[in-house]
Amino acid sequence: MKLFLLAIAIHVIFLLSIFYIHFQSPILQGLPVGREHDRPPADRLVLFVADGLRTESFLKHNLNRTRFLREVLLTQGVFGISNTRVPTESRPGHAALLGGVHEDPSAVFKGWKENPVEFDSVLNRSRVSYCWGSPDIIDMFSRGAVPGRVHTDTYASGDEIFAQSANTSLLDVWVFDRVRQFLAAESTKRDVLSTTKVIIFLHLLGLDTAGHVHKPYSELFTENLLTVDQGIASIVELIEQSTGHDGRTAYVFTSDHGMTDKGSHGSGNPFETETPFLAWGAGLRHWNRTGIEAVDLRQNIVSFLELDGNSIPVHQINQADVAPLMSAILGIAVPKNNLGTLPHHLLNVSEEYAAWAMSNNADQLLEQYLHWQREAERKTLQSLAPTEQKNFKTMIENFVAQIESSTEANEFVKVQKLCHMLMHLSLEAIRYFQRYHQPELFVALTLTMLGWLLLLAKETFTTPSLATHTSSVGYSQLVALMAVLVAACVVVLNIAQRTPPVTLLYFLVPIALWGYIAAHWREYTHLVRLKTVIYCLGFVIVVETLVLAFMDRRLLAPLLWLHCVLVGACLYRVKQSGTQFPWPIFWRWFICNTLLAGFPLIPNVDRDNSNVYLLILSIIAWTVTNIVILKRGTLSSFLTVANILLQLLQAFNLLYIISAIESSQSVPQWSRTSCWVFSGTFRATAGDSHRTMVEPICSFDSTGTSDTAAREHHDCGSYAGVI
Repeated sequence: MKLFLLAIAIHVIFLLSIFYIHFQSPILQGLPVGREHDRPPADRLVLFVADGLRTESFLKHNLNRTRFLREVLLTQGVFGISNTRVPTESRPGHAALLGGVHEDPSAVFKGWKENPVEFDSVLNRSRVSYCWGSPDIIDMFSRGAVPGRVHTDTYASGDEIFAQSANTSLLDVWVFDRVRQFLAAESTKRDVLSTTKVIIFLHLLGLDTAGHVHKPYSELFTENLLTVDQGIASIVELIEQSTGHDGRTAYVFTSDHGMTDKGSHGSGNPFETETPFLAWGAGLRHWNRTGIEAVDLRQNIVSFLELDGNSIPVHQINQADVAPLMSAILGIAVPKNNLGTLPHHLLNVSEEYAAWAMSNNADQLLEQYLHWQREAERKTLQSLAPTEQKNFKTMIENFVAQIESSTEANEFVKVQKLCHMLMHLSLEAIRYFQRYHQPELFVALTLTMLGWLLLLAKETFTTPSLATHTSSVGYSQLVALMAVLVAACVVVLNIAQRTPPVTLLYFLVPIALWGYIAAHWREYTHLVRLKTVIYCLGFVIVVETLVLAFMDRRLLAPLLWLHCVLVGACLYRVKQSGTQFPWPIFWRWFICNTLLAGFPLIPNVDRDNSNVYLLILSIIAWTVTNIVILKRGTLSSFLTVANILLQLLQAFNLLYIISAIESSQSVPQWSRTSCWVFSGTFRATAGDSHRTMVEPICSFDSTGTSDTAAREHHDCGSYAGVI
């Protein structure tokens, strides 16, 4: 029982360590608001976010599916690829686009539906902003904003339908219609479009829904993309007419994340992380005026897009860089928690204004560094501060002094270069402080894991014949005293350094664990044997293979065959006890594992290459097999007949589901409910017969994904996890 309780405690510590080390919040409280500029290059900015649009889908067919955006790119726009970060979901993507911050990782525990910590955004920094789209995205920016500054209008969450028959374009049509009504109102022209620092944000969810349901290469996805292009053209035309073509409007078109061919997103596949970025209008430079000389210190141009005989430079930016770019265009303060750097080569402004914008971004990042630096300087033993921390402080102070002197001398180009270097140095310092305790925590957790494995090995391989004499009482007491002294020193040192209590816990656990092992070291001597070492190495290899199988599932095949070998060894031990070797059981096990080992080796099944007839045949074969087993089972006649009837009804229901999916119809609720009813019934009756192989099958589409899951999960949880 003691070992069981210790196992629970150790594994809870391991589990929590993942979140504490890797899931630290990037959002700081109490940061000051940055500066604003009275004469920005644009009075208003319109942001179009095509949810789920990857760069490949945008550029496909020579951009002929987006005629308006294609013309904009050729005549007045600047194009680039916005690189997102994992997880490639809509909430983190929009947080990066509008706030320049990678959303608090704890939002994953809320299904990407709520803000665990409120963060600043360009919408909140503007004078006024108006937003339309999905409630899961739009509402995240209205919470915690200055009252009356962020105005939102969303459709009902029930309108977000993941059914084959759903018209995904209707979501975008709703947004465009509401924006047209807003722009057509006289009050809008008088009170909104005539003022400055205004943001209009359109969240277009249709492409994401179309990609999930119909896949990004489908005709229905293309139809939705045409709707988006036409809607953007109408909004731009209406704004230009309402403002009298005053040339004071900037436009940005981009996406929050991409999508794989299978209609999924969330990981780090290039299809998911590379999104299109197209900007044009006031304050933005046209691509034919950026030229090769626009390659700045980051070498941002890595490729060219060939379009109608033009070699259009493709700029590489980070998704978080869009927030400071929009701030510079409108002359507003950069969001307080922004971690992006201004791509100043995209701006069409004077050198003086570019220097101000770069300085504004650098000051905002500098405030975050200073916050971390002040926290570090509160520690009692400053002499123990790492050299790297001292170097950051010296270099940053040097850059700040140079920027101040260059600004006073009106050396604006030099100011831009210095600010560029200061921003990247500040980001490096911020990342350093965010991972301040990571090396020590990794060492502590590694020692804890090794100690726990050693303790388990002793408990597993110790037999009465191998038992040795325990250590003397005096020696054990001495080791315990030394462990207590070491723990006390660690506690005092960490309290003096204001180490977080959780970090202190991780430092104390390995001391206690290894203190116990050292006090009973004689009990571990028998582990230093060739046989035990081989067992341990085999265990490590198998576990590491399981970990690697998450990246390459083909590794599961040899593990299944290895499983056959282990089962054979166990059965051989049974034979040694005097029992006859059970060859029938072994061969059945071997054949089943061999068949299962083939599945990780075959490619994933997509909608386009799924074999419906094979699926139908498998359902029939599965039903017949279960009926035969039921007849040979030990259930009563009544239960046998009832189970056979349920098997036939389930088979009929599954065939009906396949028919509905193939005809692009939604699966009715009664059919999905029937699957769960059959599931519960089968499990209740199967317990009476160990030979019953009945296994519930939930409703699914031709990709092998449950219809209910397609509506409610789609790879990452609820619908909010998709968008």
